[in-house]
Amino acid sequence: MPYSFTQIEQRKSYVIQTVFVALFILYFLFGLILYSGAQLAWYGLRAITLERLLFKFDPAIIFPNAKELLGIAAVALLFSLAHWYYVSQNLITRVIGALRAEILNPDDAYHRTFQNIIEELQVATGGRYFTPLVIPTMAMNACAAADFEGRTIICLTEGLLAKLNRAQIEAVVAHEAGHILQGDSLETTLTISLFNLMNEFLKHYPERIFKFSFYSVRAGFASFFLVGVTILVYILLSVTHFASLVLNMFMSRQREFRADAIAVRLTRDPLALAEALYIISNNWRGAGLPGESLAPLFIVNHRANRLDEGDSLTADLFSTHPPISQRLSILLDMAYADIATLEAALAKCAHKPRTIIPALNPMPEDKWLFHREGKWVGPFGLAQLTGIDRIAPNMLVKKMGGKDVKLALDDPALRKVIQSLQTDRKLKTDDYLCPRCHVPLLAREYESTVVYQCPSCQGYLITEENVARIIVREEVGFSEDIIRMARKMQETNKKVDHVMDAGYEGRLYAADGLMCPHCRHKKARMFRRFFSTMYHVVIDKCVFCGRVWFDKDELEILQFLIEEGRAGYAATRKDNV
Repeated sequence: MPYSFTQIEQRKSYVIQTVFVALFILYFLFGLILYSGAQLAWYGLRAITLERLLFKFDPAIIFPNAKELLGIAAVALLFSLAHWYYVSQNLITRVIGALRAEILNPDDAYHRTFQNIIEELQVATGGRYFTPLVIPTMAMNACAAADFEGRTIICLTEGLLAKLNRAQIEAVVAHEAGHILQGDSLETTLTISLFNLMNEFLKHYPERIFKFSFYSVRAGFASFFLVGVTILVYILLSVTHFASLVLNMFMSRQREFRADAIAVRLTRDPLALAEALYIISNNWRGAGLPGESLAPLFIVNHRANRLDEGDSLTADLFSTHPPISQRLSILLDMAYADIATLEAALAKCAHKPRTIIPALNPMPEDKWLFHREGKWVGPFGLAQLTGIDRIAPNMLVKKMGGKDVKLALDDPALRKVIQSLQTDRKLKTDDYLCPRCHVPLLAREYESTVVYQCPSCQGYLITEENVARIIVREEVGFSEDIIRMARKMQETNKKVDHVMDAGYEGRLYAADGLMCPHCRHKKARMFRRFFSTMYHVVIDKCVFCGRVWFDKDELEILQFLIEEGRAGYAATRKDNV
């Protein structure tokens, strides 16, 4: 390691003390401006005429004396301690909430790989524990955080897990572990958490100050001074925002080089880290998503910024990360390679082999005769038994091809239908029934995650989180039929505005949707809608549990449209010409 444990602790203590002093100074300045603004407002209220206000104003009245300065400092210290205590509690929980990170799913192959890498890293670092989390977004990035209680997290986005190979993921995870091992994750996490409160407030302040100013001016001339105080507060918040950015940048810019060096020592593979940085920097990193204010925690800045690639004093002050070109140059020198070698290696593995998943063999449809009003009626299949008046637990039934006559409740298949139609309880996962065919759904692996498919109509029931994972992963190939239907849907989408004008929107968003196979409540009807305003694939989504139902081929069509739009395939460009 580049530093001894004692040096790391000394540096960490120094930085934390500096951060607290900076926080105290900001609160002191804030209190000073509030005091001066209040004095100015009070003077304005006592002013009888405009002449007295403008020509007999004594600037000395808004400046506090020594005793008042001491009081302001005491209040600033009290607020700083309270702010520090509040933020230092549950640091990791706050970061996880801001990132919307989730725990790993043991049924997901990508997550199992991530978990395995973490376990290997723990062995390599002498048993140091790291909690792995995933951020459900198609962006590509990674971060690490720590708190005073010794808890540490390493977060990877779903996009990064899907796009990088194992060696590249290992290098990224080792880089984030390097931040934790060298002791700067706690400093960065604390600093961001302390100043993020002001930054979040500042995001919405321009709109608030406009409304406050408008109503204050209408209230009377004396309120004009309150508007002035508000403007001063806004200026102070802008200054604190700038100061926090400078402090964060000063702390984070050079640390990335040290974390890169630690990652190389842990993995012995500088080329893998160089490949990962190259891929991440040339893809969407997460700009515009929640957690963007936590940029110093991430391996690459969310936003691509020309200043980040600079190597000047201005870049050192105003950019959050060192230049990617410099990081790549150092790593490639370690690997005795150059950028051409790197790009050639990435070009070879740019397109992973695709697998077209075969459809399930359709389940033979069973049919039953029902004894009603002294006669046998039917036969009916499960898909036809959607009305409660057609089947009752004590009704005599006879399966077609069978000889036994039994109660409907004694038949296993009919019993599930009766329970699904007449109870409000949530069924077990194994009891998921197709909302269209009312036959049991089968668990199936799709894009290395678990989905539930109907063997009859071939529809899919998928959790909202797994939908995002499936979209970002590119393991499944597309048949000619899927591509043809997707092309047809693209042509139809061009006319969707006219369809909506014709009243189709009302029928699309009808309330009498499918019953959710998970919630199984009479009122838990799935909401029929387009997947998004850009991709007009009709889906059914439960408003209670968020699960999504895709009819046959809808999921594959959606994947094809998104992947084609994301990659900019040549076929699409030819169609648009």
